[in-house]
Amino acid sequence: MQSTVYIIAVLCIIVFFAIKSTVYRIIHGSACCGERDAPVKKVKVKDKNKSHYVYSCTAYVEGMRCSNCARSVENALNSLDGIWAKANIEKKCVNILSKSLIDESLVISAVAKAGYTVLSFK
Repeated sequence: MQSTVYIIAVLCIIVFFAIKSTVYRIIHGSACCGERDAPVKKVKVKDKNKSHYVYSCTAYVEGMRCSNCARSVENALNSLDGIWAKANIEKKCVNILSKSLIDESLVISAVAKAGYTVLSFK
């Protein structure tokens, strides 16, 4: 009888922590990159008129696995003046639109500061 009470108590504790963890992930998001904080706020581009962006390229990025990773890469590039970036997790790439000729070293540097590596440009 006493062992049954201990087993039920342990199961209740396990269920409590499982529910707590699930609620935390729902509220704060879950990331493959180990971040347990709320998702980073998205950096929005001020000029959303695509006709102003005459140059484009695609950068293939190593390490982009989840929506938090994609948002980090997008934020790093969208914070640059005259750049509008949209990441694609499935293809592991970022489509970049620019108002001026795209400086690949600037893109590589911004992505590296976000913690990722540009493999190639197309």
